Amino acid sequence: MNDTSSVKRILVLAANPKGTSRLRLDEEVRDIEAGLQRSKNRDQFVLTQRWAVRPRDIQRAMLDVNPHIVHFSGHGAGDEGLVFEDDSGRPKLVEGQALAGLFDLFSDRVECVVLNGCYSEVQARAIAQYIKSVIGMTQAIGDEASIEFSVGFYDALGAGRPVDFAYKLGCSAIALAGIPKNLIPVLIKKTNSLKPFISNTTPQPEQQRRNQKIELFISYSHEDEMLRDELAKHLTLLERQQVISAWHDRDISAGTEWAGQISKHLETAKVILLLISSDFLASDYCYDIELSRAMKRHESGEARVIPVILRPVDWINAPFGRLQALPNNAQPITSWGNLDLAFTNVVKGIRLVCEELLREEQVIEAIRERGMVAPELTVQDSEFIKESFKIFQVFKTSGIPTVTFVEPQNFNLIKLALMQPGVGVVIEGPSGIGKTTSLRKALEEVNPEDRKLQVITLSARKPEDLSKIGTIQQWHNGIAIIDDFHRLEASLQEKLVDYLKYLADNELPKKLVIVGIPSTGKRLVNLSFDVATRVKFFKLGIVADEIILKMIRRGEAALNIVFDRRTDIARSANGSLNIAQFLCYHLAAREGIAETLDSTEIIAGNLEIVISEIMSNELSLKFEDAVRCFASLDDYNERTCIELLKELARSSEGFLSLKHLKDSRPEINRGINQFIANNYIKILHERCPESSKYLLYDKELCALIVDDPQLVFYLFNTSTARLNTLAGKAPIN
Repeated sequence: MNDTSSVKRILVLAANPKGTSRLRLDEEVRDIEAGLQRSKNRDQFVLTQRWAVRPRDIQRAMLDVNPHIVHFSGHGAGDEGLVFEDDSGRPKLVEGQALAGLFDLFSDRVECVVLNGCYSEVQARAIAQYIKSVIGMTQAIGDEASIEFSVGFYDALGAGRPVDFAYKLGCSAIALAGIPKNLIPVLIKKTNSLKPFISNTTPQPEQQRRNQKIELFISYSHEDEMLRDELAKHLTLLERQQVISAWHDRDISAGTEWAGQISKHLETAKVILLLISSDFLASDYCYDIELSRAMKRHESGEARVIPVILRPVDWINAPFGRLQALPNNAQPITSWGNLDLAFTNVVKGIRLVCEELLREEQVIEAIRERGMVAPELTVQDSEFIKESFKIFQVFKTSGIPTVTFVEPQNFNLIKLALMQPGVGVVIEGPSGIGKTTSLRKALEEVNPEDRKLQVITLSARKPEDLSKIGTIQQWHNGIAIIDDFHRLEASLQEKLVDYLKYLADNELPKKLVIVGIPSTGKRLVNLSFDVATRVKFFKLGIVADEIILKMIRRGEAALNIVFDRRTDIARSANGSLNIAQFLCYHLAAREGIAETLDSTEIIAGNLEIVISEIMSNELSLKFEDAVRCFASLDDYNERTCIELLKELARSSEGFLSLKHLKDSRPEINRGINQFIANNYIKILHERCPESSKYLLYDKELCALIVDDPQLVFYLFNTSTARLNTLAGKAPIN
């Protein structure tokens, strides 16, 4: 630590609730204490322990001990939080933002926080808004690695070394013990002020930092006042945590000139929420005055406009139609089964935008003042990115990412499954979320060059691979990967399922890995129910915006650039790493970025314009003929096919069950039945053969499947009116 002349108080918080796997927490704490006692500076450290910690115990311990270092030992659950105990000793999750709010109150004292629990990086990043140094874990970490890291870390502190050195020694201790986990711990520096990263200036005072909260303006129709009030309740925590300062016209005091007050706040707000409904669009004041000014400020980069869809209405052709709306997939709040879940989804999106805006503003200010920036990355990431790159090496529009690869949450479990003899592995998920990338990266770690296991990848897309797949039992050695499993004939799928069971039952030193779309596991079980006990299934869903932001930051550091609308890129990607890479590439290329820059440059391109150019110049050429053909499959006055395309655009996984759609939208049942009975998908493939590469129909699951995330992106950004025109349908009344 920086001040070794005074006693440093270390508070250890430990929790291992009932029903969770047992951890060697006592051994970890004993070894930490023993290391400090044997150090030359042992008189400068006091270690206090708290066991079976409940959430309220944390506050009491912080008040009683007044620590400089806080060390958590226990379980982590990724985005859901750290695992403490309730009054009965059962697991009680505490999310990162709640912990961050607590540490904010003690930021004048606490210098370092160590979260020695699995997948605790999410909480570490939240806490790092207020604490100078925070250590978290990127994935699951075993007892042995956890203990080795703690011993190395506190041995270094006991020797008088700073946190950065102690962190590196902890990672080194894991490696020296022969445990392949030394890259799991990450050191995250304080993110609420960049100045300490790039100079020796004093961090901003607390009051000055609090003054940086985002002013948020809510534009709405008074007919939607009840829904606005519900949103306001859900925004309360953001206000209490000093992230936002929300304002709407009901905050105008009696006797105040209301139009002037609205104009004033509309001009100063950094984020403008548009609460969209038919009443909002019908309101002359909302539409002509507030919306008009909001869009001008958005287009000039002065403010960020976020549409929040309250009630179903045709809004896609409105001036804000190309902006990313909340909740996810622009599903109207009133159509959610649970309004609290809908508003929670909206507030999470708002929090992400506002917190990122605060960071972006500080980064951009640092660049403009000094011509340089400290990337918002872990120490580990910063050390990884040291060389110069071409833009196509960083943001890949196709192929396997390297520089910007981000591990999925269950990455470690995938590696373990790949190491287990005989047992099959099935990885399923929508296209474009990193299934193949994660598998390749996992194989690199479990199959180093000295093992020299043969790895062969075969795809059902390639005619030349089909014969090899059919004869796999005759030649298979090592690891065989069958990609695009859903495209295989049913008889061949059955054959592979039988082979999976044979390998597992005999524990042969061979591995068969199946990669496919959502419901691939269900299809395997349908083919043979007893395969479920012989195969490890992994579902990779759409990724969280935070993961996409991490990918973007790595790309920024590699090219020495900063996107000024990072959160908009993440939200536009709608959970697809492929689309996020695609957008980053085009935004940077449009500004002339070809390779790593010598000095940091801000990329302030207009995202809406870039999306429009991508739609016109690339995606229309790729998809328009097939989409036109699909939309025109039914009769002149029918629009079921257009509705199916829009439903595909809203589907989070590019997987649309027609059975479920018939239940939720009975008004198009007749059209769906006609689509199935007339085998429209076969007609589409005959008229437009290219469409079979990215749009399929699964008869067994009665589902439409998109096999290219760019098609979902294209459909999402194509209005119903445009689809109607393409198909030559009767005019929409």
